[in-house]
Amino acid sequence: MVGGSSGIIQLQIIRTNPTTFAITYDVAVNITYGCTDTDFQSALSNFDGFNPYVISVVRKIYDGSNNIITTLTGAAKVDYVVSFQLVRASSYQT
Repeated sequence: MVGGSSGIIQLQIIRTNPTTFAITYDVAVNITYGCTDTDFQSALSNFDGFNPYVISVVRKIYDGSNNIITTLTGAAKVDYVVSFQLVRASSYQT
């Protein structure tokens, strides 16, 4: 997210049937600009394609000089670094 300081951003995944082009999946989730990493992670959990994965998110906020800051006050950019990890079945863990 670059620029701005408030508002709502919509994350959306749409899938279509490649033969008929009919929409088979259409889910949208709203997040607040600059939301916490936990809120961003929660939003991603709403999409079925991420269900088999453990999601982790780290939020980084930057000022206009590209320095990391800890508050949205004076923020010029907010990055969310997302990791998707597939947890092995318990039979493989032993």
